[in-house]
Amino acid sequence: MASKCSAGFEDLPYLPLQKIVQMLDYRDKMSVRLVNTTLRFLLEKDFRHWKFKKLDFYQLRRFSNEVNLVKELKIKHLYGHNPRPEDHIENLMEEHPELDRLHLGLSSSSQYCLGKLLKICGHILIGLSISDEGNASSVSSCCIDPYHDRLPQLETLHLDYIEDFVPDLGSLLELADGQLESLSLCTRSQCRPNLPQLPLEYIPLTELRFIQETFIYLKELYLNGRAISDMDLAKILTSLWRCLQTLDVGKTMVRGNVCLSEEDNFPKLQVLNLQNCLVDDEGLSTLLALFSSSLTSVNLQATLVSGETVLCPDKLLQLSSLELSCCRYLSNEGLCELLFLCPNLITLDASESHISRIMVIQPLTSLTTLNLKSCWSLADDGLHDIAQNFLGTLKSLDLSRTQVSGNSLAEVDLDHVCLEDLSLQRCINVKAQGLSSFLATAGKTLKSLNLSEGNLVGSASIEYTVPELETLDLRGCGKMTNSELSVILESLGQKLKTLNLSMMNISENFISARIKFPAMESLDFSQSKKLTDLGLIQMLGACCNGLQHLDLSCSSISGEGFSKTSWTSPLRLETLLLADCKQLTERGLVQILRACGAHLKNLSLFFTSITGVGFTDCVLDLPNLRELNLVGCKLEGDEELEGMLSMCSNLQTLQLMKQSISKEYVADLRRQGMMVV
Repeated sequence: MASKCSAGFEDLPYLPLQKIVQMLDYRDKMSVRLVNTTLRFLLEKDFRHWKFKKLDFYQLRRFSNEVNLVKELKIKHLYGHNPRPEDHIENLMEEHPELDRLHLGLSSSSQYCLGKLLKICGHILIGLSISDEGNASSVSSCCIDPYHDRLPQLETLHLDYIEDFVPDLGSLLELADGQLESLSLCTRSQCRPNLPQLPLEYIPLTELRFIQETFIYLKELYLNGRAISDMDLAKILTSLWRCLQTLDVGKTMVRGNVCLSEEDNFPKLQVLNLQNCLVDDEGLSTLLALFSSSLTSVNLQATLVSGETVLCPDKLLQLSSLELSCCRYLSNEGLCELLFLCPNLITLDASESHISRIMVIQPLTSLTTLNLKSCWSLADDGLHDIAQNFLGTLKSLDLSRTQVSGNSLAEVDLDHVCLEDLSLQRCINVKAQGLSSFLATAGKTLKSLNLSEGNLVGSASIEYTVPELETLDLRGCGKMTNSELSVILESLGQKLKTLNLSMMNISENFISARIKFPAMESLDFSQSKKLTDLGLIQMLGACCNGLQHLDLSCSSISGEGFSKTSWTSPLRLETLLLADCKQLTERGLVQILRACGAHLKNLSLFFTSITGVGFTDCVLDLPNLRELNLVGCKLEGDEELEGMLSMCSNLQTLQLMKQSISKEYVADLRRQGMMVV
């Protein structure tokens, strides 16, 4: 008798194995390291950049001691309490002298000394990023002055949201020996004297000392929220003009009225952020005159710019992105003047402004993205201008929360339309006729359509199809009937991947048996309180076996109808959300899981009436289930929970709050390696 041949994951050829490992997330990579030395070697040879959402001090020290090679480490939240937290960072640096870049988000009750952190890390690293992510300041700038050891290799230094850190910008730049390329000293404060109430403490820069010959490498400077004035801005520009490419002075007191000599020119600056500054037309004219030859992106969000009197000696030929959202003084004429200066614009955001029309002196042949969300004055006249001037190049158009109806599009005759993304969220004037006009104009190329919170009625008159559509959002269309939804679904092609039908009043018979969505991956029925089992079954039948994510939270399904259904092909769901389904029964849940449980990875029964009794004698296998949420369920005891867990042989995370489960049983589960919350 021939011996049975066994092969492991590591027996695959090197190149396929390498590609598989690269697709794993960080938690799985850490687990795979422990399988054997072959996989550990493969991971640490090719995977040198590590990223964690959360780590405590113990886990950081364990990581430092166990992993052989680390070139870059990112920790979004480093938490825990320790009287000497810097010791754990020092241990990391000692164990891994090869570490080049370190990103730490500190969110703990421990007090860090910024000076010590710089001393520990600065002489080795190329990039250092430290941000205070806690609600209270956990990083102190004390002891920073005595540590004037040079930072010879440091190219990136980001010290953000450290609220009691009052930096001397010149000293920091000198500390880096002139090699620094990116410096960030952002705060959460907003230094705006016209605000009703100033923060009690805003963060200034104590001294702006610059030596031109020393800081020739600095390319990026982020001072968002600092107490920067026009005089300070002038010092920054005259000292760092050689290489500076990105400057962020958002949420500062900058007005733009900088006084510079006529010989000064700034050919390098490409990105300028003036968000929430006091810049008006005069100040903007001054700044544009300085950077007209190089600017590629300008952020003027929530400034005092109207655009009507902006002057610039040269056109901004390199400018591709212009942010004008929340500019309450922006006018139609002013926007026209600004667009005349930007003939090669690719992205324009004028959302939450008072513009009603977009008039152009010359065509913008490169514009692909236009955001006009919440422009309440924009109606069909403005939509007609947009269609005539931009629909030949636009790929993304956001008209959410405007007054457009779409009826004016019937008068537009276009030879070429390439629109792929259209948002009409809460456009209450868009009815069936207007939607038909939109689809007649751009339906053949649309890939994403947002009609959520709309007032669509009379949809039975829609005659146009959208063959390329991949995403459709009808969330909150409460007035739409089953028959009207059926008409819309019939107009869709077979490429649909994501469908959102949440917060609707549909029940059943809203989809024809002949309609199929073979590419469907995600389906959302959450808060559709009239949805019946039959309606759900009809929709699942149309989705074939490609559906991976199903959200039925807060719906009225019971699951009982699944017992009468025989599936031609098995469902391959990976995520099933049944949270707050008050009518869900034990028997119904078992029937649902039998239909789709073989590939299920995440199951939420949050605040349902499940007791677990129906699973004690049930033959059911969920071999791929990794996460199970039983918070708020009505489990009667350990035996019922054990019956449910018996079907989940590979469960990793179990959420159990508000349950009558003994502490001994929970402790036993944790000893088995399960994470129990």
